[in-house]
Amino acid sequence: MFYSEKGRHSEEKGVDPIFLKWNLLRGVPRIRKHSGKPNTGNPANLMVKLREFYGTGTRADVMTYLLTAGGGSSNEIAARLKYNQKGVYEALEEMCAAGTVHKYSKARNGYYWVERADMAKTLSLPVELPVFFVWGDIYFAYYLLISDYTMNVESHQDDFLSAERMRNLTVIIVPLLRNSGEPLSQLAMPDIKRQSGIEHRDKLLDYMKRVLRELRDTYTLQRESP
Repeated sequence: MFYSEKGRHSEEKGVDPIFLKWNLLRGVPRIRKHSGKPNTGNPANLMVKLREFYGTGTRADVMTYLLTAGGGSSNEIAARLKYNQKGVYEALEEMCAAGTVHKYSKARNGYYWVERADMAKTLSLPVELPVFFVWGDIYFAYYLLISDYTMNVESHQDDFLSAERMRNLTVIIVPLLRNSGEPLSQLAMPDIKRQSGIEHRDKLLDYMKRVLRELRDTYTLQRESP
């Protein structure tokens, strides 16, 4: 709170001299140093930066995906960005017409990509760009596992029932994670056709631990990149 008290300013200690000059009483501010430069290793920050060039519409987010994920069809890009497929397709076609995006095949489900190094240079971006992850799907996958344990404690205390539940979860969780980012698509996944009994639980838990390590290692490399 700022306020003026005539006749007291000269007697106050620890007051801000700039405010005191204007006959206002206020303590010296404490600098907390919480602010800092944006983390360029975060694709979300890259999206914000690209809106400077492409506006607040679909194009900025689509270009972010092409730069960080490497490319894909309009359906794939829309699914990962959680956008309407028609809007993504139209944005891609507009950028193709402008020459900033390339397309393989003239079919509607063609593959779109950009020359990443050249585009990064054009947009004044670092050569080493962050890896794109669909964090919503990643969080949802772990939520499914944790919530199932929480809501079905008795079932998970029985090896047979727990194995059945984990088998069913594997069918849902693994595709979510594999499609959430290129590094995760390279990880070996549980094969329910070759597993039996308690293996369904052990293999899924091991897979999800490996996913966490991959996310951590990828994030660490991005933070350490110059």
